[in-house]
Amino acid sequence: MSQTMETIGQASALTADRDSQMVGSTPDTYRGLNEILRTEYSRRVKTNHRYSLRAFARSLKLESSYLCKILHGKRSVTPQLVERVSGKLGLTPEEMTRLKQMSRTLSSARQRCKTSPKFRRISVDTFAVVADWYHFAILELISTKDFRNDPLWIADTLGISEQSAKEAISRLERLELVTIATDGTLRCEENFTTVGNPFNHGAFQILQKAVLQKALLALDEVPVEERDQSSVTMAIDSKLLPEAKERIRVFRRQLTAFLQKSDNKDCVYHLGLSLYPVTRKVNKGEAQ
Repeated sequence: MSQTMETIGQASALTADRDSQMVGSTPDTYRGLNEILRTEYSRRVKTNHRYSLRAFARSLKLESSYLCKILHGKRSVTPQLVERVSGKLGLTPEEMTRLKQMSRTLSSARQRCKTSPKFRRISVDTFAVVADWYHFAILELISTKDFRNDPLWIADTLGISEQSAKEAISRLERLELVTIATDGTLRCEENFTTVGNPFNHGAFQILQKAVLQKALLALDEVPVEERDQSSVTMAIDSKLLPEAKERIRVFRRQLTAFLQKSDNKDCVYHLGLSLYPVTRKVNKGEAQ
């Protein structure tokens, strides 16, 4: 079985206070129904501080518990739900059509994602011990066809010292991320993930910095036929970031499933995705 280490930080919490405008008065080509509902609920609360989620649910003819899950992204938006609440939210027919198509697209992506490798969480303490990039490279190297449980071979293959390879194998075994079979071969039977853990601290940053440094080296050292490095700069609506992060997560796992489906694995690759602002927020006082 292949083993994958997926490292992302904990998703940011979504806020309800987004906009003070009526939902139907400012059409947004890319907003999802979750965002539209949060915006409208926030607007009503601003108008009436005693306005409750239960009252909002009644106005939409939905169960309050169901609406709460929709607002927090714990239930998927369906075309039927879009059709049910569009009129009550003052959405145009064009907006309703767009939202229904968006819900179908995301539903299809989630279904495809179900065929991706299964992941489990590892603890913060465990991650802190194995934060150096080569620990996860060794976990992947185990599944390649020519793998040898030889620290010198591992060191030469990954470009690290033999001592680092020995210590890494020892740590992985001690933390039960790998096992040594009776014939002396290394085995790793699970996929690992940091998803859901608050890896904003130093250990997570150590790994991500190393991944970026390896990407810089690849620009000079790896033939273009063996890599893909590209970027795009775009003006965006920052309110779409939660959905963007979810789409990146789905894409990451789909690509992992595609690249790992072969039984003839012969090398280990990093996939590093970065989505970050190049503009900075300037306070009104600073701008003057």
